[in-house]
Amino acid sequence: MRELAPDRFFSSEYYRTYYVQTGLAEEIGFFVPISDQITVVLSLMRREATGTFSAAEFALLKKAEPLVAALVRHHWADLGRRFDAALAKTGRSRRKASHPPADGVWQHLNLTEREAAIIELVLQGHSSESIGLKLGISTGTVKVHRRNVYRKLGISSQTQLLSLYIKNLGH
Repeated sequence: MRELAPDRFFSSEYYRTYYVQTGLAEEIGFFVPISDQITVVLSLMRREATGTFSAAEFALLKKAEPLVAALVRHHWADLGRRFDAALAKTGRSRRKASHPPADGVWQHLNLTEREAAIIELVLQGHSSESIGLKLGISTGTVKVHRRNVYRKLGISSQTQLLSLYIKNLGH
């Protein structure tokens, strides 16, 4: 979590309203690509009662990563075939996800390319500071773009932004 979660994760609405309720103190995930379309995620979690992973435990898990990845690839080597067989029973087939690029979702809403890029990062959980660092612009500039986007879209919260994003995925 410390490496993957966006900055300020522990003060985010998601953390306060959902993650805290899970009773987890920390989560470590091994992301193992099986093919170009399939990634297996093996999560190790600690409950609040046991505390977070220590630096020594984290270092040990990092050292074990190649072994874990090899075991996951060996154990789930036929995962693609299994997915295809299960989907064939339903008459469907596996195809690449058709997640449209940011400009495809936002284009008809009259957002600039920069505004769309910023909103994509907002939806990934990045703060204005993090977005500024990623895009090489000042935090103030990010905030101006966010304010302009919210005004253009007639919204006032990230929840409304996410709702609008989901609604427009099909366009």
